[in-house]
Amino acid sequence: MTQRNYKIVLIGNALVGKTAIVTRFAKDYFEQNYLRTLVINYYIKTQIINNVEVKMIITDTAGQEAFQRLRSSYYKGARGAIIVYSINDRHSFGQVEYWKNEMFKTLNELPIIIVGNKIDLLEQRKVSTSEGRLLAKKLGCLFIESSAKTGENINEIFKMIVKDILRKDDLISTNGEKEDIQVDKEEEQKPVNEEEIENKQQEQ
Repeated sequence: MTQRNYKIVLIGNALVGKTAIVTRFAKDYFEQNYLRTLVINYYIKTQIINNVEVKMIITDTAGQEAFQRLRSSYYKGARGAIIVYSINDRHSFGQVEYWKNEMFKTLNELPIIIVGNKIDLLEQRKVSTSEGRLLAKKLGCLFIESSAKTGENINEIFKMIVKDILRKDDLISTNGEKEDIQVDKEEEQKPVNEEEIENKQQEQ
């Protein structure tokens, strides 16, 4: 079976639910009150997608402006990106293009999915689904809405971005590919050696 290691970065304003999304995905766990991420956290999860064993190294980055210079070093080696905003925070939505541009100062073009999070707060919605879709289309990105609290569409976020990476690597066809996703294993949050990730990607 083909194996791949893909580094995926989560970016977006502070308090939009980036940590909640990756924690729900990697551990199926939700905490109502998270501490703000300071610089970066790593999570690892492996899935079998279309007969490819994909090890995802997911980096949860700090959204505060003070960490801008530090963030750029963590973008290096990423193969996909998840830009998150909160549907009840128009400012975070308005910053999506900023985050894309900041990342592209370090990286070349790569698959991106824009995620409108916190759809469990429908009564507080300030950004419509259609607005999210239109922005994603404008920026050439995938789009989905999610709730880390309920788990809605959380697995789909990572499925969509990984499948787009696999297409770009010519590991699955662009049309009519058979759905095939299996959870293989998950690992606890842990530090990851950036140089080791880069070396493995170069080997592939």
